[in-house]
Amino acid sequence: MKPSGTCRLCLVDVLRNNPNRGKPVVSCATEAQDGMVVVTNSDEMKAHIHQQVFMMRRRHPDLCQTCAANGHCEFQDLIGRYNVKKPEYVNPRVKPSLEREGVAHKEDRSSPAIDLDFSMCVLCLRCVRACSENQGMNILGVVARGNDEVVAPLYSLKLKDTECISCGACVAACPVAAITEKNAVNDVLHLLESSMDYSGLAVDDHNSPKEFNENMLHSKKFVTVVQTAPAVRVTISEEFGLPPGSISTGQLVRALKMLGFDYVFDTNFTADLTIIEEANELLKRIQNNGPFPMFTSCCPAWVNMVEKVYPQLIPNLSSCKSPQQMFGSLAKSYFADKIGRDATQIKVVSVMPCVAKKDEASRKELVNTVSNTADVDYVLTTRELARMIRMHRPKIFFAALEEEQYDSPLGESSGAGLLFGATGGVMEAALRTAYAVTSPDSSSKSVPGRLRFEEVRGLEGIRRATVDLHGVPLNVAIANQGANIRKLVEMIEEGKINDLHFVEMMACKGGCIGGAGNPKDAVDVNLLEKRVAAIYRGDEAKVIRMSHENPEIQQIYKDFLGEPLGTKSHLLLHTKYSPRDTVQSAFQRAENLTSAEALEKHLRV
Repeated sequence: MKPSGTCRLCLVDVLRNNPNRGKPVVSCATEAQDGMVVVTNSDEMKAHIHQQVFMMRRRHPDLCQTCAANGHCEFQDLIGRYNVKKPEYVNPRVKPSLEREGVAHKEDRSSPAIDLDFSMCVLCLRCVRACSENQGMNILGVVARGNDEVVAPLYSLKLKDTECISCGACVAACPVAAITEKNAVNDVLHLLESSMDYSGLAVDDHNSPKEFNENMLHSKKFVTVVQTAPAVRVTISEEFGLPPGSISTGQLVRALKMLGFDYVFDTNFTADLTIIEEANELLKRIQNNGPFPMFTSCCPAWVNMVEKVYPQLIPNLSSCKSPQQMFGSLAKSYFADKIGRDATQIKVVSVMPCVAKKDEASRKELVNTVSNTADVDYVLTTRELARMIRMHRPKIFFAALEEEQYDSPLGESSGAGLLFGATGGVMEAALRTAYAVTSPDSSSKSVPGRLRFEEVRGLEGIRRATVDLHGVPLNVAIANQGANIRKLVEMIEEGKINDLHFVEMMACKGGCIGGAGNPKDAVDVNLLEKRVAAIYRGDEAKVIRMSHENPEIQQIYKDFLGEPLGTKSHLLLHTKYSPRDTVQSAFQRAENLTSAEALEKHLRV
């Protein structure tokens, strides 16, 4: 994001080449010049910053011990660093006077993914700039003046009534707890505690530990199943002091078992399944000459953007459910049958690097019509899982845990499934299978060069390439981060790009590895590069590198699904989309304004 100097907490003194010599300047917005002498930590600068933090603290609720950001709060760190004492009185920012500005609500919990608490806001405006500059969505701005200033959605609407895509960029940017992901920790803890029914369960000295555990599992009211996304095994390491780019798959599985989950499965399995379905869908479109381009559908924030902002693109979206939702659907059908349970007795929890996955799990289209249960019951972000693990210290000391394997049959995966964690990964995984399917001779042993599609790798915002599928040119594109997505869509809509067949869209920078549900504390400037490198290392370490070569995928088609794009596959693994008109969109149409123009007219940024 571009520096704004709003919070004035990075004050420095420039002794030379400063036209305002003697006045502190904000370092973030002051351009460095040859010959500058910059004093960063003088008593005078510390006094200025101390006063600024004191004034901010006086307008901030004194709720640190029960705050969602406690221990991970930048404002809390500043209070400690500058030894800012508790003020004698506080002057809460959100007042009744804001009612005249249309901001009568202090909190907004209307979104299925994101909670707003305006009383916590420190007016750094990071969320505003993240939403506008990085994501191109223009949802948030500033209303009122002086002590009444507050960040609010456009037209002072509830978040659910805006074009918000639940990407969580505002959550990731917020230094305090003014904007947070919707908390599912207590719900999941309650699920784990309440799923046990001890009635009729007797301890028998003649039973082996294995028999006792099996009896205990059968006595449960619910069977708790948890799935972990590809990126989580990399990013959760940072929550427990391990360097960025560490892979902690075994410790992650062990920690989840110790928390009390009955089965721990890998979302990579259904990432492989997604590739089989999506690659076949792409080949079918090629045979039928469109509609093109086909867009990936595994990023729920992108799907929200299509439904709310670009409904004309709905026919171009892949009908495949995301790997998260495919897993939930199979857990409550295929897996439930295997363990002799009804779908209503299976509770599925997801651990995701993504805030929008909470939104996705609540979609009415993703409810099993037979059992009338949601595919996925609860979604935890990586940060939320880390919080749960820390609640169980010293019993669970993550970095020192023994490694444990994922359970079967939904735990085996290929390296291609792991690639879903990085931008370009879904594209590369699909290309591996598409290349193999169109060539009977293709395999990981005979054609090793086609395991790497360098042309779709990289952290650039938009990337285009042409891939040769045995004489058939396939034009592809990849975009990551909301503003880049909107730029690419506009280029397609305006006819500047008209030859694309397949497009991958990810709303977060770097893809899921940069998702808004990941740890926020790391300060490594090469953080994303190290995370992405870990994804590729994990892929290369796999014996199986192509989704269609996963033996458990082959088995589930043989035993249960039938064939890709078949009747049962379509019922369980595919979904539909609908245009979603919002109050914000209606207001903008009435004023004949774009979201950026409406934001500029009604709010300050």
